[in-house]
Amino acid sequence: MSTRRMFTIGGMAIVIMLILEIAFVHPHVYFWWHGFNGFDFLLGLLGSLLLLGLAKGPINWLVQREEDYYERGEDKP
Repeated sequence: MSTRRMFTIGGMAIVIMLILEIAFVHPHVYFWWHGFNGFDFLLGLLGSLLLLGLAKGPINWLVQREEDYYERGEDKP
């Protein structure tokens, strides 16, 4: 599957989810921020982007090791 097609499908899914979020807002909100149309959608989207950014950036830097990490000490008796 091409990158362009994946972005198109992802964009369509985001638009559909946003429309569903706005169309089916519960009339009796429990917290004040649930009264904003699309808040739950944006919270989920930004949270997933934050997790993706952390996984690709600082967390990857902390856990990634060199290729010979486990073989370095084998030649010593």
